[in-house]
Amino acid sequence: MSDSDKKSAEEKEEERIRLWREERAAAAEKEKQERIRIAREKRAQELASEEEQKKSAAAALLPNAESLKNIQKKIRRRNRRAKAWFALQIILFVIVPTGLVVGYLSERAVPLYEAKSVISITKPAKNNSVGLGGLLGAVGGAGEMNETFMAAAYIKSKALMDKLEEKTGFVTYLSSDALDPYTRLREVPFLGRTKESGFSRFVFSSIDIQTGLLTLYVRAPEPDMAIKVSEVVLELTVAQINQLSENLFKYRTELARQAVADAEANLTKAQTALTQLQIDSGEANPTARVEGIYTTITKLEADLADIEGQIQRASVAGQNDDLLTQRLFTLKENTQGLIDSQRARLISPPAGGGLSLNQLLLDYELDALQLKIAEDALSTARLALAKAEDDAALAQSQLLVVVPPKTSDYATLPNIPKTGFVSFLVFLSALSLYRLMPSARRT
Repeated sequence: MSDSDKKSAEEKEEERIRLWREERAAAAEKEKQERIRIAREKRAQELASEEEQKKSAAAALLPNAESLKNIQKKIRRRNRRAKAWFALQIILFVIVPTGLVVGYLSERAVPLYEAKSVISITKPAKNNSVGLGGLLGAVGGAGEMNETFMAAAYIKSKALMDKLEEKTGFVTYLSSDALDPYTRLREVPFLGRTKESGFSRFVFSSIDIQTGLLTLYVRAPEPDMAIKVSEVVLELTVAQINQLSENLFKYRTELARQAVADAEANLTKAQTALTQLQIDSGEANPTARVEGIYTTITKLEADLADIEGQIQRASVAGQNDDLLTQRLFTLKENTQGLIDSQRARLISPPAGGGLSLNQLLLDYELDALQLKIAEDALSTARLALAKAEDDAALAQSQLLVVVPPKTSDYATLPNIPKTGFVSFLVFLSALSLYRLMPSARRT
């Protein structure tokens, strides 16, 4: 075989191998693509299956038409039950209690008539000071608010209740069967209810701060009884205010009398001390004696100054050794000695003992000053006593009835429309608060 044939055979073999390899690569690539396709199809089937399962589960959760109808029926039944329960609650806890209150007020409660009176407590005017005009200014009692407040305090006190019971038996009547069980006065310890606290519903007052007028209210089952009790309350109030004023001014008068007695005692003591000083010193008026000594000293000092002037002139004239000049020196010494002796009388105690004139004068002036102070104090105390006695004479309060007690033609209490409406609102509010509670909403 020639070289060309051998070369041709090798080329063919290589071509064959190359073709085989290409076929094998193509077959492998085809198998790979087939496996990828199969895997994709399998994954798509799995995803489709999962999606189908999810849709089935979701479809199982969604209600159907039959279940929706059943649920609607349940909701309607529950709403009807809730509305019925709410209506029952309104009836049981609002309408029925309100009806009981109205029924009690209509059938059982005793009507009460209210007597209203307006008064002014005044005192006689002591001056013409400017006050409120009109009727109150004319009687001078516009500023006596203290009396009015004391009267209001007394009206709501147990003392008035006891006095009223003593005079009229009003408290016993209010505690009897003449009044309904709720209105009558009685003791309920566990509720803290006493007759005193309930009495303020029958007798009470109010004050107009601007005018100083006091309004008295008295409630009773009968109009005549309300008016009569009002008059008794007014009498007791005025008597109490007058008694308080009398006690006050009596105390002030006693203090003023004691002050006068003390001032008189002090005056007697001061006068005694001054007189005793005059007796012990033998000087009726040390001031005149001291003034005389000072006058003498002044005159001697003037003479001494004149003598010294003469000596100075003699000295200038060269006459120091003259007899006249020597006599002037002797006269000067004598005059100075007299001045010293007069001054010694002021500061030195006398030989027989006692006080010096200066000390005597000091004690005399102090005792005289104490005497004057005691006299002024006595005069002031007597004026205060006179004023206290005058004030005590004017202390009697005057009760001016501006509006007399009178009742209306119809009973003031019970006010059935007002009380019924208030009761309705109270019970409705209580029910509303209950329904707002979590436990009530769960039911």
